[in-house]
Amino acid sequence: MPEEVRQLLAEQGMSEEEIAEFEEGYGLDEEISAPAVGGAIGALIALPFALLWRLLYSPIALIAAAISRSFFATLNPVIGVDAIRRMGSIYWEAWLIYTAIAVVGAIGAAILGAVPFVGSFLAAFVQSYAFLSFGCLLGFAVYKRAEELGVD
Repeated sequence: MPEEVRQLLAEQGMSEEEIAEFEEGYGLDEEISAPAVGGAIGALIALPFALLWRLLYSPIALIAAAISRSFFATLNPVIGVDAIRRMGSIYWEAWLIYTAIAVVGAIGAAILGAVPFVGSFLAAFVQSYAFLSFGCLLGFAVYKRAEELGVD
C-alpha cells in the first residue's frame, strides 16, 4: 500500500496492526505488476472494438454463410461486403433491427442474470430467443433479395 494511504489511515485513528490487517484482508500488501495493469488497460481498449465488431461483422458473416453455405466464406469479409452491396437498403434495415435486438437482448440477459437461481436460465432463454430472431431476420432479408444474391 502506498505510504500516503498508510498515513491517511493512521490519521483516521487506525493502529499499525489494524492497517496491516486491512492490507492483508484486501490484498493491498501485494504489489500490482506492470504487465497486469497493461493487460487490463489493453482489455479496456479492446472492448469497444470487440463490441463494434460483433454488431458490424456478425450479420455480414451470417448472410455470407447463408448465401455460400460455407464456413470459410463467413471468415472472408469480401463476400459479406459484396452481399451488402447487392442487398442495398434491405441490409441496412435488417442491420438496424439486428442491432436493436442485440442491445435489448444483452440488457435483458444482464438484468435477468442478476436474479438468483432462475436468472441464468431466464438469461439463456432471452439470448436463445435473440439468436433465433437474428436468424429469422437475416434469413428474411436474404429471401427478399434472393434474386440479386443469386440464391435459389
